[in-house]
Amino acid sequence: HILRGSALRLADCDEPEGGEEAPEPFLYQGPLGNRDEMETGFEIQELGLTLMVGKSTVAPGRGLFVALADEAGVDRVELPEGTLFAGYSKVGAWAVSAQGDKAVAYAFEDPDTACVCEKELKPLIEAVATAAGVTENITAGLAGHLIFVDETDTLGVAPDAAWPSGRYFIPQDTPDPADITPANLGMLCNDLAFENGVCDSEEAYLAAALEKDVLHLVWRLAEKDGVLAPTWPLVFVKRSVAFTNREPMEIGISYGFRYWQGVMDAEASAG
Repeated sequence: HILRGSALRLADCDEPEGGEEAPEPFLYQGPLGNRDEMETGFEIQELGLTLMVGKSTVAPGRGLFVALADEAGVDRVELPEGTLFAGYSKVGAWAVSAQGDKAVAYAFEDPDTACVCEKELKPLIEAVATAAGVTENITAGLAGHLIFVDETDTLGVAPDAAWPSGRYFIPQDTPDPADITPANLGMLCNDLAFENGVCDSEEAYLAAALEKDVLHLVWRLAEKDGVLAPTWPLVFVKRSVAFTNREPMEIGISYGFRYWQGVMDAEASAG
């Protein structure tokens, strides 16, 4: 039978319009791994899946793999957009510049970007406007950012260049498999969409990411000194997806084309 996961999600995620039926979830088909070579794994009962860590099929080092949990009678798991998939890391340091490929930038440029606040997944601007304890002046309600009304009378958000704190969260590495838990599995997930020479434009990257990267990062925010401030990143399902595989498949997360553009620019400068 089919197991359909519940989700911590935005109210309008995947909701059909005009009484239409919801679209069929995308059937995930990722690169296959070898279960016998996995370093560690966890059965996540809420998802109906087993998440495993092993040698990546697309990048040096580790990757995150997914398979159906060993539950009798379940041959398909469906997760709606907005489902909490895993933690990324609660332990790490803040830096003024990115370090390595696991750094997460705390930088919003769209007021409708999803965030987690008060245990709910909601648009950023709604979180700032409604969070308990946040200043009544919404333009000053988000740490490290400016919220403003543009020339079309639309609310906008942008990083504050004068913010003195580090803007990059650098998660603590986990060389020992014993240190890997569901709370930091997300940091072991790779971007499966980027292929140098193929995804050399944002359009090509986004098209590939739609098929290959079903996860994305979402910041958890909490009130601190009258404003919403970052706590740690989480990993969510970015589009409704179904799994039928019993063998581990590597699963992807979007780094974003800006990250890869920086990598390509650095390589061009060095070479």
